[in-house]
Amino acid sequence: MPSNGQNAITQVPGSPNLTQDLTNLAGQTGTDPMLTIVLALVAVLGGGTAWKFYRQYSEQKHDERMQQMKLDSKSKSDDAPGECKSVHAQLNAEITQIKTRLNEVDNKLAINADFDGDRLARRVKKLERWRKDTEEDE
Repeated sequence: MPSNGQNAITQVPGSPNLTQDLTNLAGQTGTDPMLTIVLALVAVLGGGTAWKFYRQYSEQKHDERMQQMKLDSKSKSDDAPGECKSVHAQLNAEITQIKTRLNEVDNKLAINADFDGDRLARRVKKLERWRKDTEEDE
């Protein structure tokens, strides 16, 4: 303790005594608005309740950002099925086109499968004999 009779007082920020002291100081300074604003800021920002509020506020903002990031990543992963659907539709169109071409080739082969070369050769020989016979008769 000091020997001259003064007592040192330790104050916690945000305590009622600090707020009362700042109010008294603002009243003593008169009408200086700048000093009043500075004292109000010190009282609000320096108070324990203000720091508690700020800490809770920043934690809530952090939690909101984390939730938003989770939602964004989930929505990005949900975009993939849309891309898959378009690729799936394209592949279906290509498969339909290939099936159509395959049916056309099958039809051509079916016509060719009915083709009998020996039968045609026999017919040609018959027709040649008939032509020769008709030419001789004339």
